[in-house]
Amino acid sequence: MLEDTITGEEAIMKYVFGSVGKKLYRMFLFGDKTTYIGKENIFKENKKEEKGRIIVVNHPGVGKDIAAIIKLHLKENQQVFFTARKELFDKKEFFTLIEDYFKKNLFRQTIFLPFLPPRPLAKAFSNYLPQILIKTGMIPVDIKNESNREAKRTNINAVKKIKDYLLKGRTIVILQYNPEQIKSKYHSYLLRCDDTAAKLALHIYKRERETVVNIIPTSIYNAAGLLPLKDIVVNIGKEMNILPYLKEKNPIPVFTDSIEEKMACLLKESLSYLVKHP
Repeated sequence: MLEDTITGEEAIMKYVFGSVGKKLYRMFLFGDKTTYIGKENIFKENKKEEKGRIIVVNHPGVGKDIAAIIKLHLKENQQVFFTARKELFDKKEFFTLIEDYFKKNLFRQTIFLPFLPPRPLAKAFSNYLPQILIKTGMIPVDIKNESNREAKRTNINAVKKIKDYLLKGRTIVILQYNPEQIKSKYHSYLLRCDDTAAKLALHIYKRERETVVNIIPTSIYNAAGLLPLKDIVVNIGKEMNILPYLKEKNPIPVFTDSIEEKMACLLKESLSYLVKHP
């Protein structure tokens, strides 16, 4: 990262990210064992990153997966910037999401949760997190594939912000989620990847003097739900970029498919790791 040229605003964002990030990962990962494979693919010794990169990762949970990524980077004193659904930036809409999750999932998982008062906790958390997302420079996106003007404006602004971040040497995390829940053809645990990362890589290459943005495929296993005592494995792959795919008639879907296939391979490696290290 470009730590030598950090501004006052960036320093504040990084401080808030570090302070709040520690609380979040301690809360979400309490009682869990988190294993990281392939850290050398993202944290290179004695080498400053002169450009940004995009971490493309599956999204099996509602907090543990995000917390695992935050924990990984805070251990290296680095900040990452997540793309996050726009509802998380509004306390009322966020509260509705939390309530819906509790109704659909948590009460079915254990007989003890109905005796807990989730509503006040959800209210407090939904009032707290949106302001933190804004203060730390996270990026709102509309994931509903709506064609209205507001949705288009949100996503156009997101692309502009991501591009600006990447050209400043920042790391973007794009969680893979599709509302239709379409499974990957490479592994049933994964959802189909969207083409956002590939589009950004091609766009920046063409518009910014052939600047190459590296994509880091990553898989997270066993981070679903909120119950503790999980063995979570984060497997980080080697960098990929758009260059080998420029010869294709349409490089975006081909590159996206390659990223998805690599994530599936990483997931299989994670499952093998758990078998060998029970």
